[in-house]
Amino acid sequence: MLKSGLVNKIIAGASILGLFMMGGLASTYVTVSTPVKFVTSAYTTTLQSIFDSIIPGLLPLIVVLCVWGYLSKVKRNYFAATLGVTIVSLVLGCLGVII
Repeated sequence: MLKSGLVNKIIAGASILGLFMMGGLASTYVTVSTPVKFVTSAYTTTLQSIFDSIIPGLLPLIVVLCVWGYLSKVKRNYFAATLGVTIVSLVLGCLGVII
């Protein structure tokens, strides 16, 4: 089994399965929406409906990718990432940009 590389294929498959599971968890538990509205003389539309027409769940995807980029490229400080997401979400929530 070791010479044929079967163990390495099993480990690679388990890693891919784990990434799929983490993607599913992120899309299920991360919720971000925006109440920002654009009013014209003809109609009123929200920024969230524009994002959802492009890709449903675009804002949560952006949040997850930003956190992943921070953790993989900048440094692996999970406490700072959690604190940063909390502070940014509180500030944007108080300003009324996100819900």
